[in-house]
Amino acid sequence: MKPGAPIYVAHADTEGLAFRSAFQSAGFKLSGCLVWAKNSLVLGRSDYQWQHEPILYGWKPGAAHRWYGGRKQTTLVDGGGSAFAVNDDGSVTVTVGGEILIISGENLRATPVCSSLFRAEKPRSSADHPTMKPPELIASMLKNSTRKGDIVLDLFAGSGSTLIACEAHGRLARLVELDPLFCDVIVRRWQHFTGKSAVLEATGRPFSEVASGRT
Repeated sequence: MKPGAPIYVAHADTEGLAFRSAFQSAGFKLSGCLVWAKNSLVLGRSDYQWQHEPILYGWKPGAAHRWYGGRKQTTLVDGGGSAFAVNDDGSVTVTVGGEILIISGENLRATPVCSSLFRAEKPRSSADHPTMKPPELIASMLKNSTRKGDIVLDLFAGSGSTLIACEAHGRLARLVELDPLFCDVIVRRWQHFTGKSAVLEATGRPFSEVASGRT
């Protein structure tokens, strides 16, 4: 990674201390922690049922990082709070779905802002991958930290949501996935999304031929 390159790391909140320590020990600057607020949950034995997932955000020191999401600050009240809030300067913050707008001025100017809270529907339970993330969630971060044509590296590709988000928004995905089963899931999702046929680079054989030859 080049100095200034951004990094996002999603993790279970119960392992937050370990992830933050590893994040900083690896030499990255920890700038903040984003929160994915899921629209559903899996009922477990916890007193409070988990309906969110933290995402560490930072970058590799040594150069200025790039940011394309604006500089507005927000104060968020969630979980039953009002969708309307009057700010100290007289402006009004309005939360509509996943968008936060600040309305100000005599002529009512609405300004979208970036918040540390991401709202995206959690995919239904899938046989393809147990912790599949919605491409829309990843796209929110891509649009804030990259431009079209930029390379995006995902070292834990899983179900391939990063690849789908990159395809949809003109980024170049580079993925690493150790499990052959999930590698096939990624290829099939990409084929379904693009309508194209994947080809094994080493041999030039199409994916359909390679997959059918497995036992």
